[in-house]
Amino acid sequence: MRYTKSNIIIKYMETDKDHIHYMIETEPTISISKVVI
Repeated sequence: MRYTKSNIIIKYMETDKDHIHYMIETEPTISISKVVI
């Protein structure tokens, strides 16, 4: 799965009962708070 807006790549996604886990790849200069959708 690729989401290339702001150079973010979603490598892996896993769903749980009430939430979702993402393994992402970003540039080191992007703050994690900018990644939260």
